[in-house]
Amino acid sequence: MMIIQPARFGVACAIDPYAANRTFFLRGRGANGAKPTTDELGNPLTWGGGAQISTAVALWPSYGSSLAFNGTNAYIGVPDSLFDFGIGGSPFSFGARFRTSVTPSPYQFIMNHSAGNGGWGPGGEQCILYLNSSGALVWQFWSGGSIPGIFGSANLCDGATHEALVTYDGTTTRLFADGALIGTTTGTYTDVTGTSTRIGSAVSGSNWFNGYMVDVTAWNAAVHTAAYTPATLPPC
Repeated sequence: MMIIQPARFGVACAIDPYAANRTFFLRGRGANGAKPTTDELGNPLTWGGGAQISTAVALWPSYGSSLAFNGTNAYIGVPDSLFDFGIGGSPFSFGARFRTSVTPSPYQFIMNHSAGNGGWGPGGEQCILYLNSSGALVWQFWSGGSIPGIFGSANLCDGATHEALVTYDGTTTRLFADGALIGTTTGTYTDVTGTSTRIGSAVSGSNWFNGYMVDVTAWNAAVHTAAYTPATLPPC
């Protein structure tokens, strides 16, 4: 059930029951061209290329803006330690609302946690949330000797606003698109040393996201373990 809080931060919003579990939270609300130095929790941000807040598109009308990525050189660097997901069986969730009408060639990365060499494992990838060449949502991660993944089939590069969410409860990883459960997988998350984390591109500088995002969020809890109905208001 969505619980509405009137004008919690200047607009009506839906209470997130896991708000206390947020470890990263970037709304994408602000003045045109803005590049805030921190997220809503005070975590530092690094803005690369053409990444900025834009009032050209508002994925939540009440925000009046979104995070804009130009598909060429735009990304947001975020604190690496916050995205060491699943290590030691620690539950987590990561999600974002996004919109793109550009078919990836071959991929558009929503989030990449990697040591940057393009391979998997030590010195390479740890986890990626991305859109593949069919426009489908995918989550993959390094499990110490294999690369478990969950692969969607629906084209989400259709110019509509979508909600992506991946959760891990300590045993099972689940991937959701617009509240629908795409699939599940098991596997242990294995740390990769020397990693960096980017929103909107690969750490290596490729697979650029071309579109808009809001409410890029990480939690230290599995916020959903079954299909759910996405909120119709931004989160409190």
